[in-house]
Amino acid sequence: MREKILLVEGANDLRKRYQSVLRSFGYNVIAAESGKNALKKLREESVDVIVMDVVLPDGAGFNYLKKMLASRRDVKVVIHTDYTDYKSDFNSWLADEFLAKSEDPTALKSAIRNVLHPN
Repeated sequence: MREKILLVEGANDLRKRYQSVLRSFGYNVIAAESGKNALKKLREESVDVIVMDVVLPDGAGFNYLKKMLASRRDVKVVIHTDYTDYKSDFNSWLADEFLAKSEDPTALKSAIRNVLHPN
């Protein structure tokens, strides 16, 4: 069974690009454009990893992350953002990995692999 990722990305072009890249790595990907939509999808689907930005069109990603983890504490989380200043926010400790967005998807692939299969 392929591992399932919930991709939470507010920018339409980036969401489509990351969804395509993650699928090319062999993952089953469910995409959400907002925190509210991500919460809904998380209730409907069993996922292994959440890959999310912290800046979303409908509010602060950390608020949605707390709600997601309250309902699914077992899910792994990779914060994937352009806003690296958020790494110093204690809310980022809720995530298993914190990653700056890059043109090279190798780091994202590695971060997901690390949270799914540590050591």
